[in-house]
Amino acid sequence: MNEKGSSLLEVVIAMLILGLSVAVLVGGLFISRLVSDRASLRAAALQQIAAVSEELTSMPFVPCNDPNNIYPTPAPATSPVLPKVSLTVETLDVTTNTWLPCTGSAVDAKKGVQLVIISSSVNGKVLTGNVVKIR
Repeated sequence: MNEKGSSLLEVVIAMLILGLSVAVLVGGLFISRLVSDRASLRAAALQQIAAVSEELTSMPFVPCNDPNNIYPTPAPATSPVLPKVSLTVETLDVTTNTWLPCTGSAVDAKKGVQLVIISSSVNGKVLTGNVVKIR
């Protein structure tokens, strides 16, 4: 006969359960969006590296002592969110079988193998791509 208090308690418990389930659902959606954003940023950076790699592959070999200073720096990213892509050019010293930095006239012009390292940093991790240029 005295069920007024128990029905109110049931409503409060039901609201608590519904509120908790909505909070868990919203939290899961938020976490999945964060993971998705990180993955898409990494994919965009890799696509950017691949585009620069393709562009470098189509360019002719440029000796290290060229006054035009090697290969042009890639165009800046179209989005401010994407990281900057940088190039490092090394040349193979066949006498010591090591890669040396390609720094202007300090390097012998006769060296005909270069390694162009394309790098970009996403979320603290460095992503790289390589292009080998042969004279």
